[in-house]
Amino acid sequence: MICLSCGNEVEGNFCKTCGIKVYDTSSTLEKTDEHNEMGRGDELFMDYFSFRVMVSRFLIKVMYVVGVVVITAAGLLGLVWKNEIVEEVFPNAMAYKNLLCVLVIIAGNLVWRIVCEYSIILFSIHQELLILNRKAKVRV
Repeated sequence: MICLSCGNEVEGNFCKTCGIKVYDTSSTLEKTDEHNEMGRGDELFMDYFSFRVMVSRFLIKVMYVVGVVVITAAGLLGLVWKNEIVEEVFPNAMAYKNLLCVLVIIAGNLVWRIVCEYSIILFSIHQELLILNRKAKVRV
């Protein structure tokens, strides 16, 4: 049997990789090598170009780390950077600038985290819908 969630070969009732209960579908779905014209490599290739396989979750995680570094660096650079022109025009601006930079570091990273989590949740919903779609096709 094959696990519908991860695609691994399963012996018994549960997948050792993902822990999902696997049902015997050999009586309802007969796929042999003669009936299956595409191999697993071709199937992955077609899934990639039909957008059934998402690479975005990994890219979002990488973009999150890059974003955290950029937001934190911008906030710290703002704390260190001293502008004499602004200081002459607005004498109390440095206190507000420091407060704003700390706010950028804290709130900026928090908002960026929420945006990235929301994106990952959307792609997780897509993945779960694909799994449900595959299960529905197997049961027919």
